Amino acid sequence: MSKILVIVDMQNSFIHSKGILYIKDSKILIERLQQFLTSIPSGYFDAIIITQDTHNKKDYILSEESTMFPLHCEKDTWDWQLAFDETLIKDKSKIYKLYKDVFDMWATDTKSLNHSLFNLQGEDESISLSTFMNRYKASSSTIYLIGVASDYCNKYAIDGFLKNNYPICIIEELTKGIHANISTVIHQFYQEHIISNQLKVISPKKLFTL
Repeated sequence: MSKILVIVDMQNSFIHSKGILYIKDSKILIERLQQFLTSIPSGYFDAIIITQDTHNKKDYILSEESTMFPLHCEKDTWDWQLAFDETLIKDKSKIYKLYKDVFDMWATDTKSLNHSLFNLQGEDESISLSTFMNRYKASSSTIYLIGVASDYCNKYAIDGFLKNNYPICIIEELTKGIHANISTVIHQFYQEHIISNQLKVISPKKLFTL
C-alpha cells in the first residue's frame, strides 16, 4: 500500500501571525507541523508533495482571486516562503513541490505558471500532478492531507483526489480554514465519503501505528 503525504500551502502568508493572509489561530500549526515532520519514520511515505501558493503582481491583479484577497505569496518574498523547516523531511522520502497560482492544485497550466511537480532530489523532470499520480494506483494508495485552507485549497485538493478515487486521510490537527474548519467542510460536502470510508479524519498521534 503506497502512502502519499500532501502538504498544502503551509506558508508564512497563511500561518505566521505577520503573514498577509494570516488565518486566525493558525500559528499553532507551525509547532505542530514541525513535531509531526520530525516524527515521520524514514520511508514511511512513498512520496511527499508540498504545494506553494505562488503569485506575481502583474498577473494577480487580473485574476479572480484578486477580487477576494489582496496580493499575497508573491514569489521569492518572505510571505511566500514555507513556514516550516524542509530539512526535517529531506532524507525521509522523495519530495516534490508544486507552485500554483489558483486554488486548485489539479489545475492545468495558467498564463503565469506551469503547474508541474518537480522533484527536490533532482531525480525526475517536471511532470503534471495527474501524470505523477498515475504511478500510484488508487486501489492500493492512500493520500494523507494536511495544510490550509480547509475551505479553499484543501477542498479543491480533496475534490481532485476523490474524483480520481483515491482514499484520503485528513489529519485534522494540522489543518485550518479561513471561514470554515475541516470538520464543517466535511459535514457540508463529504458525508457520503465518510460513510463509505473513502474519507477519514485521523490524529497524527495514531498515524504511525496504523
